[in-house]
This record gives sequence, structure tokens and C-alpha cells, in this order.
Amino acid sequence: MICPKCAASSHVLDTRQGGNLTTNRRRECRNGHIFHTVERHVSVTTGDARRVAQFARRIAADQARAKRDATIAAELHRGWQRLAERFNLTKGSVYAAARRSRKNGTTVR
Repeated sequence: MICPKCAASSHVLDTRQGGNLTTNRRRECRNGHIFHTVERHVSVTTGDARRVAQFARRIAADQARAKRDATIAAELHRGWQRLAERFNLTKGSVYAAARRSRKNGTTVR
């Protein structure tokens, strides 16, 4: 996997089983950046294209939300009002997104 900060290759430092059929991994790139990944495991029967498509949409939505949260956390020092207007959020939602991003260790690429 490549580092989201510098695009260098990375290796796994730690692996833990999460809830809801997930695996959490802590990774480090060649340049010393540490980041976290979450792998979701799902069993899909052959021919169940509708379920696969739904799962793919959910992953894409989760990734978009994580990217938005990371952007909010990185730019919060400029003021919550601009971020609330930009992402159409309330003050509480802006701070909740920043907390989620910091808790999950996501960074803006």
C-alpha cells in the first residue's frame, strides 16, 4: 500500500481485528509516516451483483467522508465558519468531523 502523504511504499507495523468483520492495520512508509487502514471483509455469493454494487457504493461514501473529515481537521485552524459554509454543516458537525478524523488518524493527501 502507498503512503497517503508521500506516495512511498509502506509495510505493516501492527494488525488488529476490529468489529463488524474489519481488520485494522497500522502502517509505516519508507519516509517514516505512520497511517492506519481499515479492511472490511464481506462474503459475496456468485451472481449477487446488486449486493456487490451496494457494498462498493458504501465504501466509496465512507472514503469520501473520511477525506472530507481529514480536510476539515487540517483546515479547522482557519475557522469553523468557512468550513461549515463550504461543506454545508453546522458548527457541531464541523467539530465532530475533526474529532473523527483525528481519532481515526486520517490525513489529507
